[in-house]
Amino acid sequence: MNKQKITALACLFFLCLGTAFAQETAVEIKIKSEFGLGDTVSFDYNITSDTSQEMTFAAFINCPTAPLPPLWQQTATIGPSSPHSGHAEFLSVDESIEPQTCTAYVQIFSPITLKQEKEFKIEAKPGIEIEIKACKEEACRETSTVFNKGQIIVLTYASAIEGLAVNATLEFPDKTTKEITLPYSFTAEQTGTYNLAATASNEGYRSSEQTIQFGVIEKEPEITGPEWATPEPEAITPAAATPAAQEPKTAPSTGIIETIAGLPLMTQAAIVFVGIAAILSMIWLVQKLRK
Repeated sequence: MNKQKITALACLFFLCLGTAFAQETAVEIKIKSEFGLGDTVSFDYNITSDTSQEMTFAAFINCPTAPLPPLWQQTATIGPSSPHSGHAEFLSVDESIEPQTCTAYVQIFSPITLKQEKEFKIEAKPGIEIEIKACKEEACRETSTVFNKGQIIVLTYASAIEGLAVNATLEFPDKTTKEITLPYSFTAEQTGTYNLAATASNEGYRSSEQTIQFGVIEKEPEITGPEWATPEPEAITPAAATPAAQEPKTAPSTGIIETIAGLPLMTQAAIVFVGIAAILSMIWLVQKLRK
């Protein structure tokens, strides 16, 4: 039981000692609330202490997307008659830095741990998002990187930001250059590779640069020949019927009476007589057989 009391009293003693020492040490940061294009991010700071102690500390900043130098620790003896004042510089705000909120820090690492912080803003201009395009028509429904000699080439851009000034340098295959303003169109008279370097600018934005490349070739020949040509359909005429394929002709069938009617009169009388004689012979033969 006594050991537990002693341990609790020791913890309470060191806690109170640390709290008292922390209260005796103070850190003050003086920094602008906002930095703009061309400014150098920096701040002043003061460290004071009622007790003379050798302290290890560092002054630094933290920004979400800005490049930062490595942390540099310093050592100084700080007391009632020897406060420490410092000035720290970090980065110069240029067009490559996006607008963001950062934090300035002064941190003591020993003999105690203490950190003071303060927020500030970098209000650099936002960048311009732009797409440089080479097209075969003014409407530019489809971009291209290959064109035929003699074809009109349209150089233009697409951006959600209105009122852009887009200046560019067009380099021809023979290495000559021309300063142009987009949109711009020209007739391709040289074959080879073209380079276009464009810079977009607008008040309130930082300028943006973009480079594209496209080529011009001789007009592609039209491929013709028997192996590529589509044969014209031949006129289809009915084939002449061969004797083997012809149907045999047959005379129209006619009745016996019609045939006899077409014979001469004397022939018709003879046929009738022969017919009657045949019938009478048949009757006689039948009667004879019955007897």
